[in-house]
Amino acid sequence: MDLDPAAKIIIADDAPAMLIGLRRALLQLGFLDVVPADNGREAIAALEANLDARLVISDWNMPEMDGMELLARVRADARFAKVPFILVSADAGAVRDKAMKLGASKVLAKPFDAETLRDTIAGL
Repeated sequence: MDLDPAAKIIIADDAPAMLIGLRRALLQLGFLDVVPADNGREAIAALEANLDARLVISDWNMPEMDGMELLARVRADARFAKVPFILVSADAGAVRDKAMKLGASKVLAKPFDAETLRDTIAGL
């Protein structure tokens, strides 16, 4: 998938260091419009406020609404159902099957670097 550097990307993670690192990696890859969210609820609000979002990258394990519930809600909403969704997790192997059944585009194992993120986005 070729994403325009101006494409809006929603990122969700409850760990501030992970949000900063993910945002930094995306900026390093040339993506300029990155919208952070601390959990799935905030990510839904970010999507509703940014209907032009072209990608969602979400952690699996978050309070209030985890990545799986976020994924299910995104896929159930016609406005966002086709937006590519990358689920990231330290336990990627354990959640891969469920995430893919719910409609994840990719599951990415933590930790990862900018090159792995670039390859994952390119492979969508």
